[in-house]
Amino acid sequence: MDETLYVMPPPRGQVRTTVNPPSTAGGVLPVGIATTAIAFVAVALRVFTRTYVMGCRLGNDDYLALFAMATGLSYCGLVFRLVPLGAGKHMWDVLAMDYSPAFLLTTLGVTIAHSTSVTFSKLSILAFYLRLSLEKHFRWTVFGLIAIVTVYTVAYQFVIIFQCQPIQAGWDTSVKGKCIGKLVPMMTLSAAHIVTDIIVLLMPVKAVWALQMARRQKVSIILLFATGIL
Repeated sequence: MDETLYVMPPPRGQVRTTVNPPSTAGGVLPVGIATTAIAFVAVALRVFTRTYVMGCRLGNDDYLALFAMATGLSYCGLVFRLVPLGAGKHMWDVLAMDYSPAFLLTTLGVTIAHSTSVTFSKLSILAFYLRLSLEKHFRWTVFGLIAIVTVYTVAYQFVIIFQCQPIQAGWDTSVKGKCIGKLVPMMTLSAAHIVTDIIVLLMPVKAVWALQMARRQKVSIILLFATGIL
């Protein structure tokens, strides 16, 4: 089989499917629409409750949540754009004549939009934590986490954008270049998210436990925090 007919050769242990190659694109639209709608309703209720029910101004945590929602919508739109470009198929099953450089370029946009949305969601939670306590060590921990989350996200995005030299080799298969690959940066980001998620989940426990209320109420509040973070 002429390998030049396809975008790339199959990896070791994989077999190319030449007729009706498998694709997961069918589930992209319904899942994307459902999850985006849930997130949009949640953020809208948050803003409505803060401004109309409580009669308060929006805080930094609210603005961060809105920005996370905006970048989340961008992410969803870019994912939908990937479907007609061949999303859901293995690259080694895609014919070279059907491939468009817009696919990997849009994939880059998806990666940036997703990491940005997740980061601003986490920053929104951390900004909300600043409302919980005036205790100095607690607040310094929050500020430290804000800095860490911001730095590792920016570093990850920088590596993803400039993973190839020249840069165009990252999305244009006709350009020869040297790339570092995405696996290590993505695994590093995932590990960082897991660690910070655990820390963010545990942070309010001490502040809530110090409140003057029944233990059952404290446990309920902690579980409520955990549900919201998840």
